[in-house]
Amino acid sequence: MKKILFTIQWFPSLKSANVLCDEEIIKELKKDSNKEIHLLVPRAYGQQKYEYIDGIHVHRFKRNFFWTWYTWAKMNSGKAMGNLILKIQRVILRIRQLIFIPIYPIYEPLFIRTFSKKTIELHEQIDFDIVISEHNGIETLLAGYNLKKKYNNVKYLPILWDPILGKTYARYLPEKYANKELKKFENSILYTADIVVSMASHKQYLSMFMGNGFLFNKIRFLDLPRLSKPSLIVKDSIYIQCDSLNFVYAGVISLPDRDPYTLLESLDALENMNINVIIFTARDIIRLNNRQKFENIKVTYYDYIDRCQLLSVYEAADFFINLGDSNSNMLPSKIFEYMSYGKPIISTYLTEDDCTIKYLHRYPLCYLFNQNHPQPVRKLKQFIIDNKDVRLEYDKVIEIFPQNTPKSYVDLINELLN
Repeated sequence: MKKILFTIQWFPSLKSANVLCDEEIIKELKKDSNKEIHLLVPRAYGQQKYEYIDGIHVHRFKRNFFWTWYTWAKMNSGKAMGNLILKIQRVILRIRQLIFIPIYPIYEPLFIRTFSKKTIELHEQIDFDIVISEHNGIETLLAGYNLKKKYNNVKYLPILWDPILGKTYARYLPEKYANKELKKFENSILYTADIVVSMASHKQYLSMFMGNGFLFNKIRFLDLPRLSKPSLIVKDSIYIQCDSLNFVYAGVISLPDRDPYTLLESLDALENMNINVIIFTARDIIRLNNRQKFENIKVTYYDYIDRCQLLSVYEAADFFINLGDSNSNMLPSKIFEYMSYGKPIISTYLTEDDCTIKYLHRYPLCYLFNQNHPQPVRKLKQFIIDNKDVRLEYDKVIEIFPQNTPKSYVDLINELLN
């Protein structure tokens, strides 16, 4: 029996795209009865210290008072009190970042110490064969790192869903200093790990920074494992309008970059299309609903909903919307979940080197919308007319994106274990 430990930030996912990727890998690992899977996570509001969930051992530890209320606020982000706590938490985070500038990118040393201590204690009880640490905050990476430093026989596999080098650096620091410290941190992870997984979309950037030496050769470039055949779920009728074309977006809106407004203006310019746009996001729902009125389309912003509900909305959607990011290295995992449904996608972009573009070019049912220089609306209208009833079979999607399945990760884990 092979014993596997994941160090992750949440479980189940609290609106975290990274943890959804972890969950896909865990689901695939569970198919092998010769594997015993354990998770070590900070304890969120209302959660138990230990649970056995669908064949997974979930161990939780207390982080601190602020974390408990932060997780409560994440669960209640559509309510006034939840939003207030999230705003206070962001202020506390900024203060903490300023205090710990001398040890950047670390700004929660006590949490790292606790997470690492709990990881080592759990290993001494259970004797793991491998620790898999996601990059969802550096604390999860360092928990596995410190276990490996003490017990070298344990395999250590960090998964960098988001890049360390190449991410948006802290704006309160000089860029040169921030990149130097991030590179130092990344090198320490690479030296210690048996293999490091990074996203294929980061390969060119990392090779530019690192060259093709020893550390670079320890990296396996995979992709976000969000392609998974959708379960048959009843289509949701609460948000969907049966007599309309329903466009759905679920994710962060961060002005001015991830802003759907330019795309919505173009959709509004299409007459006689009967379009209903449904947007699920975390912040400022009332302000977003009040800031814009359109003549030809209906647009409604909602707070995040339960994942099962969201999947039922996806099942009933006609089109998906993806919003581009000014950081060209950031690849949104939602595009692969969208593709799993085989439905048309309209994706905005801000820069020509956006790493998402090369993936969406390969997906036959995609319209790329330049947010800075929108194309004539007749092209957008023609795309909608041509594709409103078109669907791509799941097997065909897998043929195009074989590396975006959880199986590619399980194959790598098996390679390390054997």
